[in-house]
Amino acid sequence: FERCSSLYRLGALAIRAGTQCSLTPGDEDAFLRSARKFARDTAYRIGDFRDELLECACRVVLSAPLDVRTGQLAILAPALGAALRLGSAHRPTATRAFDAVVTWRDDSSDEFFAEDVLSKVLPEIGRYAVAARSRDVNVVIDKAQSAQARARARRAA
Repeated sequence: FERCSSLYRLGALAIRAGTQCSLTPGDEDAFLRSARKFARDTAYRIGDFRDELLECACRVVLSAPLDVRTGQLAILAPALGAALRLGSAHRPTATRAFDAVVTWRDDSSDEFFAEDVLSKVLPEIGRYAVAARSRDVNVVIDKAQSAQARARARRAA
Protein backbone atom coordinates (compact mmCIF):
# COMPACT_ATOMS: atom_id res chain seq x y z
CA PHE A 1 0.00 0.00 0.00
CA GLU A 2 2.92 2.38 0.51
CA ARG A 3 3.22 2.75 -3.28
CA CYS A 4 -0.29 4.18 -3.66
CA SER A 5 -0.49 7.98 -3.87
CA SER A 6 -4.06 8.03 -2.55
CA LEU A 7 -2.76 6.64 0.78
CA TYR A 8 -0.69 9.80 1.22
CA ARG A 9 -3.49 12.09 0.02
CA LEU A 10 -5.85 10.54 2.56
CA GLY A 11 -3.17 10.58 5.25
CA ALA A 12 -2.54 14.30 4.78
CA LEU A 13 -6.29 14.96 4.87
CA ALA A 14 -6.73 12.86 8.04
CA ILE A 15 -3.88 14.66 9.80
CA ARG A 16 -5.32 18.08 8.95
CA ALA A 17 -8.84 17.02 9.98
CA GLY A 18 -7.64 15.42 13.22
CA THR A 19 -5.71 18.48 14.32
CA GLN A 20 -8.64 20.80 13.60
CA CYS A 21 -11.32 18.90 15.47
CA SER A 22 -11.64 18.70 19.23
CA LEU A 23 -10.62 15.32 20.60
CA THR A 24 -10.67 14.07 24.15
CA PRO A 25 -7.20 14.13 25.75
CA GLY A 26 -6.76 10.35 25.40
CA ASP A 27 -7.91 10.36 21.80
CA GLU A 28 -5.73 13.36 21.01
CA ASP A 29 -2.62 11.62 22.35
CA ALA A 30 -3.37 8.48 20.32
CA PHE A 31 -4.06 10.56 17.22
CA LEU A 32 -0.82 12.55 17.56
CA ARG A 33 1.22 9.39 18.05
CA SER A 34 -0.30 7.91 14.89
CA ALA A 35 0.07 11.13 12.90
CA ARG A 36 3.72 11.56 13.95
CA LYS A 37 4.48 7.97 13.02
CA PHE A 38 2.77 8.34 9.64
CA ALA A 39 4.71 11.54 8.86
CA ARG A 40 7.99 9.97 10.03
CA ASP A 41 7.43 6.75 8.06
CA THR A 42 6.51 8.78 4.99
CA ALA A 43 9.71 10.83 5.30
CA TYR A 44 11.76 7.63 5.52
CA ARG A 45 10.19 6.22 2.33
CA ILE A 46 10.43 9.37 0.23
CA GLY A 47 13.79 8.45 -1.30
CA ASP A 48 12.17 5.55 -3.15
CA PHE A 49 9.33 7.58 -4.66
CA ARG A 50 9.01 9.40 -7.97
CA ASP A 51 6.57 11.72 -9.73
CA GLU A 52 3.02 11.88 -8.31
CA LEU A 53 3.81 9.49 -5.49
CA LEU A 54 6.74 11.68 -4.42
CA GLU A 55 4.60 14.81 -4.60
CA CYS A 56 1.86 13.26 -2.47
CA ALA A 57 4.32 11.96 0.11
CA CYS A 58 6.07 15.35 0.29
CA ARG A 59 2.71 17.00 0.82
CA VAL A 60 2.10 14.84 3.92
CA VAL A 61 5.35 15.98 5.49
CA LEU A 62 5.28 19.61 4.35
CA SER A 63 1.71 20.20 5.49
CA ALA A 64 2.07 18.43 8.83
CA PRO A 65 0.91 20.76 11.62
CA LEU A 66 3.19 21.87 14.44
CA ASP A 67 1.98 19.20 16.88
CA VAL A 68 2.96 16.52 14.36
CA ARG A 69 6.33 18.08 13.43
CA THR A 70 7.46 18.78 16.99
CA GLY A 71 10.47 16.73 17.99
CA GLN A 72 11.14 15.28 14.56
CA LEU A 73 12.16 18.09 12.22
CA ALA A 74 15.54 16.48 11.58
CA ILE A 75 13.78 13.31 10.43
CA LEU A 76 11.35 15.27 8.23
CA ALA A 77 14.00 17.55 6.68
CA PRO A 78 15.00 15.15 3.86
CA ALA A 79 11.42 15.28 2.61
CA LEU A 80 11.77 19.04 2.38
CA GLY A 81 14.89 18.56 0.26
CA ALA A 82 13.06 16.07 -1.97
CA ALA A 83 10.23 18.57 -2.43
CA LEU A 84 12.73 21.22 -3.53
CA ARG A 85 14.25 18.80 -6.05
CA LEU A 86 10.80 17.98 -7.39
CA GLY A 87 9.94 21.67 -7.33
CA SER A 88 12.48 22.33 -10.07
CA ALA A 89 9.99 20.73 -12.45
CA HIS A 90 6.74 21.33 -10.55
CA ARG A 91 6.19 24.87 -9.34
CA PRO A 92 3.34 24.15 -6.84
CA THR A 93 5.61 21.72 -5.00
CA ALA A 94 8.39 24.31 -4.89
CA THR A 95 5.95 26.85 -3.46
CA ARG A 96 4.87 24.36 -0.78
CA ALA A 97 8.49 23.58 0.05
CA PHE A 98 9.51 27.22 0.47
CA ASP A 99 6.37 27.91 2.50
CA ALA A 100 7.30 24.95 4.72
CA VAL A 101 10.82 26.31 5.29
CA VAL A 102 9.35 29.59 6.52
CA THR A 103 6.63 27.91 8.59
CA TRP A 104 9.02 25.44 10.20
CA ARG A 105 11.43 28.23 11.04
CA ASP A 106 8.70 30.45 12.50
CA ASP A 107 6.82 27.73 14.40
CA SER A 108 9.77 25.72 15.67
CA SER A 109 12.72 28.08 15.55
CA ASP A 110 14.55 26.46 18.49
CA GLU A 111 14.26 22.99 17.01
CA PHE A 112 14.81 24.31 13.49
CA PHE A 113 18.20 25.76 14.41
CA ALA A 114 19.18 23.17 17.04
CA GLU A 115 18.62 20.31 14.61
CA ASP A 116 20.34 22.30 11.87
CA VAL A 117 17.44 21.75 9.47
CA LEU A 118 18.42 24.68 7.28
CA SER A 119 21.88 23.25 6.58
CA LYS A 120 20.23 19.98 5.54
CA VAL A 121 18.06 21.68 2.93
CA LEU A 122 20.31 24.58 1.94
CA PRO A 123 22.11 22.56 -0.78
CA GLU A 124 18.72 21.77 -2.34
CA ILE A 125 17.71 25.44 -2.15
CA GLY A 126 20.92 26.29 -4.01
CA ARG A 127 20.27 23.66 -6.67
CA TYR A 128 16.70 24.89 -7.03
CA ALA A 129 17.91 28.48 -7.50
CA VAL A 130 20.41 27.45 -10.18
CA ALA A 131 17.80 25.32 -11.96
CA ALA A 132 15.22 28.10 -11.78
CA ARG A 133 17.74 30.55 -13.17
CA SER A 134 18.57 28.33 -16.12
CA ARG A 135 14.93 27.22 -16.56
CA ASP A 136 16.27 23.85 -17.66
CA VAL A 137 17.19 21.27 -15.04
CA ASN A 138 18.99 19.11 -17.64
CA VAL A 139 21.31 21.98 -18.49
CA VAL A 140 22.18 22.37 -14.81
CA ILE A 141 22.83 18.64 -14.43
CA ASP A 142 24.95 18.57 -17.61
CA LYS A 143 26.97 21.56 -16.41
CA ALA A 144 27.55 19.98 -13.02
CA GLN A 145 28.57 16.67 -14.58
CA SER A 146 30.91 18.33 -17.08
CA ALA A 147 32.47 20.41 -14.27
CA GLN A 148 33.05 17.21 -12.32
CA ALA A 149 34.61 15.58 -15.39
CA ARG A 150 36.94 18.57 -15.89
CA ALA A 151 37.95 18.42 -12.22
CA ARG A 152 38.71 14.69 -12.52
CA ALA A 153 40.78 15.31 -15.65
CA ARG A 154 42.78 18.03 -13.85
CA ARG A 155 43.44 15.72 -10.91
CA ALA A 156 44.52 12.90 -13.25
CA ALA A 157 46.92 15.18 -15.14
